[in-house]
Amino acid sequence: MSLPRSFAAFCLVATAFITQGVSSSPVLATVYYEAKCPDSRDFVVQQLLPAVLRDPELVRPVLIPFGKATVTTTSSGYEFSCQHGPTECLGNKLHACGIALAESRTLQVSYAACMMSNYTDVESASEKCAGELGLSFPTISDCANGQAGNELLRAYGNVTSDLSPALTFVPTVTLNGIRGNQTAVLGDFWEQVVEMSLETKSESRRSGGTDGGY
Repeated sequence: MSLPRSFAAFCLVATAFITQGVSSSPVLATVYYEAKCPDSRDFVVQQLLPAVLRDPELVRPVLIPFGKATVTTTSSGYEFSCQHGPTECLGNKLHACGIALAESRTLQVSYAACMMSNYTDVESASEKCAGELGLSFPTISDCANGQAGNELLRAYGNVTSDLSPALTFVPTVTLNGIRGNQTAVLGDFWEQVVEMSLETKSESRRSGGTDGGY
């Protein structure tokens, strides 16, 4: 099975635009989370999705569904161990495959938020959410239960392990690659995004440059 999007495609070139009458710069919000983590659920459902729906040009989300999981390379492929058990590993793969299939950032976050709203049964949640959002659940399921899902989750594991300093809390969110004050980011994500956007615009003007891509 081939997936229509690669992880690299999530890092789209940003362009200047107007938000609430103020010239601003898009903010890359990278979210390191887990499929069955209550804190991850609260952030994605209550903070991230509303912000993306409010202004999808300001908030450029990149979802990393791995968290505190671990991956071991074996002779037959990969073995994963997740903080909330095997069903979370499957949930992470269902997230990863849905994200890969979704054709927009808004759809990616909508799918993740829908799944996390009721994650008791991750496969049933995926089927329900895929149906509501116009995604192919058979494609997502085949991916999550096959080699493609393993490869996607391993890739997310590599990205998570590259985080410095190392991840200690889930979710962890970086804005334009900067971790900053996590209490503030998780408490009022929208406010922190707006502040980061204006700071980026101001720094660009001081340096005489133009808004770059993220």
